[in-house]
Amino acid sequence: MRSLILIILIVSTIGCSKDIQADYSTNNNFQLVTDIETANPSIVDTGSSSSFNSISERYSSINETTSYYKGQEYFVNYLSKDELDSFGYFMDGINYRVFNRDLVYTDMNNDNLPDIFAFSTAFPPGNTYSYDTGRYFFLSDHLSSNNFISQPSQINFSGGRIFPNDFNNDGINEVLFNHHNGKMNWYNEQENIGGGVNFEIKKPRILSYTGILEVNQVGIEMDSHAGASGDVNNDGLVDFIQFPIPSEYNGMPNEMFAVTNLNQGGYSFNSVDMFNNTNFKEEWECGWNATAYDLFDINSDGYLDLLVGWWIGDFKGQSWSCDYTTNLNKPIILLGNGTGYYNTENSIILDETSLSDNLISASILGFGYTDYDFDGDIDIILTNTRDEPDGTFEAGTYYDNYYLLFFENIDNTNFIEITNEVIEGSYDQTRSHFGNFYSIRTVDIDGDGDFDIVPDQYANWGTIPYVDNLHWEKVGNKFIRRYSN
Repeated sequence: MRSLILIILIVSTIGCSKDIQADYSTNNNFQLVTDIETANPSIVDTGSSSSFNSISERYSSINETTSYYKGQEYFVNYLSKDELDSFGYFMDGINYRVFNRDLVYTDMNNDNLPDIFAFSTAFPPGNTYSYDTGRYFFLSDHLSSNNFISQPSQINFSGGRIFPNDFNNDGINEVLFNHHNGKMNWYNEQENIGGGVNFEIKKPRILSYTGILEVNQVGIEMDSHAGASGDVNNDGLVDFIQFPIPSEYNGMPNEMFAVTNLNQGGYSFNSVDMFNNTNFKEEWECGWNATAYDLFDINSDGYLDLLVGWWIGDFKGQSWSCDYTTNLNKPIILLGNGTGYYNTENSIILDETSLSDNLISASILGFGYTDYDFDGDIDIILTNTRDEPDGTFEAGTYYDNYYLLFFENIDNTNFIEITNEVIEGSYDQTRSHFGNFYSIRTVDIDGDGDFDIVPDQYANWGTIPYVDNLHWEKVGNKFIRRYSN
């Protein structure tokens, strides 16, 4: 476990009611960084190191505008639980911890070295986690540096997704922070958390590092469980999608339908109804929610498609006639046309049998993309977690488990599930070595020239004995599960 040093500079600023205690590093090579959201400066180590060579799978030019590609461009491997725990710290009577789902690897300071950006969740004494606002966490050049900065945030609960991209077209990556800030406003019986608070549903944030950490609010006020970005209208600027998750604030429900945020330049976005000129919202007036959504050009026509899903397998929950979420119960691909508008009438459904045949109900957590058979098209991987109505963490039937699904691209219009044929060890709910994970990375983890499946953004707060180096090694046209104890 590496030793990390939290460095905070004592400073008095207008609007701050108290000073922040200093803890100076012995490394004198540092510079001042300011969080514009709360105007509390900190210090970050900027020591030099060798350049970085990406091990990511490569894609078409339009697919390399997506947050999926940007999320694995600087990925080497997931951090161990011990490493993630070492990012915890104590400040002003509150413990802060990093949930791996709220962490990304990218280059934010343009030195071609991987940085870590994360959200630190507050664990206030005597209260449920996130019942105080969290903090932003930034570690420059994490493969060689131990010094990180922590700066205040106005967000309580993440529960969405942090992902990198170049949103202002300056050649340097920023990160977009989607969150589910209103989650704790409801009591969750299966998790035994929430209730008794009224946290505001807020806009996403774009955070940049250009000598200072700047926070820009973008999009619309919406709680989300995921996030996606890419150039949806092919104008050379990176746009992003917001898709809702059930939530409420002040007794009013979260948004019920997705929006496309079209980049107007800089950090200015035009939020448009992606279902405009269709009757979708009238037909499904109760809305459409999702636990996972992503942008990728699946059919190789040069336009980014939108993959969306929540339930998959043998759905056992309640459904309503006006709710698209509980009537779909499958992942869907909304085919793009270069405008940012989408239509369920121009879509592809992904049908599976591995879960349904075994009467397993699951939630979709993320999507991955690879050309496993070298035929020039994009095949799809789903990371899912078993999610039964009466499931529990302890039984591995409510999160704390993983189920991979693999869909082969036949002719860019048909996808066939072939999980059992191509993945050995595609699932586990024994809690013996790993739990659920929200992202898939297709990278050459073993340096043999092909691309393996590696989990990322895993649920590291459980009691599972998380193994190091879990991955599915590409061997011929198969993926074989490997890990180290």
